[in-house]
Amino acid sequence: MTDRSPQSLAALLAPKPRSALGGLFRQVGELEALEQQVRATLPPPLRLALNLGGREGATLTLIAASPAVATQLRFHQGAVLAALKEKGITHLRVRVGRPRAAAARPKVSPSLPPAPKPSAMAATLLLDLAEETRGPLGEALSRLARRAQDAPKG
Repeated sequence: MTDRSPQSLAALLAPKPRSALGGLFRQVGELEALEQQVRATLPPPLRLALNLGGREGATLTLIAASPAVATQLRFHQGAVLAALKEKGITHLRVRVGRPRAAAARPKVSPSLPPAPKPSAMAATLLLDLAEETRGPLGEALSRLARRAQDAPKG
């Protein structure tokens, strides 16, 4: 029977070779090292768009932020596997999922530049088309034309 008496937090978190928490800390350290190695083999845009999903034997699972990132990771899998060969990783599994938030990593969100304002000629054509079109599409074309007319001349 095991001793179930209360223990201090310091005693629970103290590194012990045979404790359950010690084993978890060791696994976390190994996974962090694997994740750093994976990131080091990838080009800069991909480094922040993935997370490590886990390891099962010789298979490492990578979680991609989007299907496009997953495709890029699959394209680079040869280099990743070559870098991880000495760690016993022979297969990569790439999945698409939501990356976990990490305070240490900068937020990377692809953003589009602001849409250019239509020219005066385009505004005129849009107004003509808006007059001929009924319903929500006509209203949207009219708003777009007005946006172009309100644009500062520069």
